[in-house]
Amino acid sequence: DPILSPQLHVGRAHALNGLERFQSAENDALYALKIILRDREEDASAAEAYSVLGKSLYYAKDYRGAIEAFEECERVWVQNGGKLSVFDEAYLDQAHDALDAGLGIDYDDGASIGGGKSVMSYGVKSVVSSVKEGKSISNIPKLKPPRFVSREEVSS
Repeated sequence: DPILSPQLHVGRAHALNGLERFQSAENDALYALKIILRDREEDASAAEAYSVLGKSLYYAKDYRGAIEAFEECERVWVQNGGKLSVFDEAYLDQAHDALDAGLGIDYDDGASIGGGKSVMSYGVKSVVSSVKEGKSISNIPKLKPPRFVSREEVSS
């Protein structure tokens, strides 16, 4: 379903960010964008997907990717008669500040100050262009599912 499926991916990305599983959240946001951009015009759903992608990248310390995602979010909102939320503006400002302070991923050698190299280190806009041109985003990694822990094991 081209309407429901992206919403499910975006909702799960929000939940995964809350669980500090930022790479998984990033992947779900990318899947949502892939479905939205493949099946219809960019709308509020696309803006929400860009927003959660920006937050995932921000938390993963990929500030350049986060800035691009929030700028795409803002572009889509403006095209659809809206504007960036106060919270997204705050994330965007903090990402700019962090990038200005030299924090985050070092794109020259692929190393990261705060974690692994991001899928988005080559740019959100290139992913969007690829999807719009019908190219596959095969570089979205498949992550192992979380380990099941029984209720008894958790409570003991």
